[in-house]
Amino acid sequence: MKRSDIWSGIFWLLISMWVVIESIGFDLGKWGSPGPGLLPFCSGIILALLSLFIIFRAIYKKTDVPAENWFMEIRWKKWSLTLTGLLAYALLLEFLGFILCTLIFMIFLLAFVERQRWIIILLVTVLTAAASYVVFELCLKAQLPKGFLGI
Repeated sequence: MKRSDIWSGIFWLLISMWVVIESIGFDLGKWGSPGPGLLPFCSGIILALLSLFIIFRAIYKKTDVPAENWFMEIRWKKWSLTLTGLLAYALLLEFLGFILCTLIFMIFLLAFVERQRWIIILLVTVLTAAASYVVFELCLKAQLPKGFLGI
């Protein structure tokens, strides 16, 4: 496990270096007006920092799970439920619309995957859908799918 973490960290560090080098070829812009290369540049820097974190953690930390048992430690039921929910979200987004689909997806995650109390489920679900709507629809002016209900 330790060796695979080191190699995966090196792999992602190389990818991040490539992203940073390529993004410098675009205009990074200025402080007040960012250019098209700024987002990939910042993403490459963040990826590089995370890669270095993985490498250093693998070098300096003893592994808790033996390499032959890591597969058994994965919570397959939660993993498969989450993946199924994401697939359903992607398939139903156009039909149901962003708000309704996000509400259903969040309820699914909080009720079936990470079982929470209903007050937490409803609070987090409404806040997540509302915040997403405000950020994407109102602030960024993105056109979110309205669905068959038109909301």
